[in-house]
Amino acid sequence: MFPDGRLPLELDHVNGDNRDNRLENLRILCPNCHSLKPTHRGRNSGKNARVL
Repeated sequence: MFPDGRLPLELDHVNGDNRDNRLENLRILCPNCHSLKPTHRGRNSGKNARVL
């Protein structure tokens, strides 16, 4: 959280493909929630990636 009380938000690509910017593949998450996703920062972004 920033000193002014704002919480930074991050854009998550549901399927892990950061080039797939269709609305149905995007969601806004807090940094903590985003870091828990299996595809965060390109992890498991290969063709065998699983999205829960």
